[in-house]
Amino acid sequence: MMAGTVDHFRYWQTPYRVERGEDGVEHGYLLNRDTGRFDTADDLVFEVVGATTTSHITTVPVEQYVWECEELRQQLSGEGPVFALYDTIEAIYANARSEGRKRLDPAERALVTSLRQRTHGLWEDDERRRAAGQEPKNVVTGKRGQR
Repeated sequence: MMAGTVDHFRYWQTPYRVERGEDGVEHGYLLNRDTGRFDTADDLVFEVVGATTTSHITTVPVEQYVWECEELRQQLSGEGPVFALYDTIEAIYANARSEGRKRLDPAERALVTSLRQRTHGLWEDDERRRAAGQEPKNVVTGKRGQR
């Protein structure tokens, strides 16, 4: 990631971030729902940063941004440690459903939040590996239900 600032958004229900370098240049990145990676989307920066009352663009706190990224990525299937963590998250939700609960209790919610922060970090680690010419540890093979 560039030195500078990062702003987090939801663009048409998809996580989007704008990185602003020390030189003031802004770059945008939109989560690709099929790969789990962020695609360069500089063409959206002006629309997103300049939005005022647009319903399809929302500024979100970083915690919510991470939650939403990982909620979407959890729909993917693949090989690697990140997918084992998604299975753990799904098991927590399945347990709540089996008990007839529509919501997680506070301890479960805290655990899911912690796991999603961890999975987000694993995706970032893989991006750094790719940038260094190394193989990622996590590989997407499709979407859940299409295994």
